[in-house]
Amino acid sequence: MLQLTDGIPGLSQHQPAAARFRLEGRLLCVDGVAKTARQPQLRVYSLEGQQVASTAGTSLDLTRLPAGVYAVQLNTGDSATTGSTLIRLQ
Repeated sequence: MLQLTDGIPGLSQHQPAAARFRLEGRLLCVDGVAKTARQPQLRVYSLEGQQVASTAGTSLDLTRLPAGVYAVQLNTGDSATTGSTLIRLQ
């Protein structure tokens, strides 16, 4: 079965067990990342595979992106909080 995120380089195929992604309007926030983890990296991709936003940290302003579905990759250096998810911007 073809996945929506197939073909996006660097995107994990599993959701992190300990991290929780949430949207507050157009602000993407990640909870559950330990303070002792290395600096978290967030990357946002269009479903066509283009990286459209990134930051070092656990929050990212997405106000400049148009409505749609995006893939989000979180890298922390910890397998419990590293992974990806899909988000929908209204």
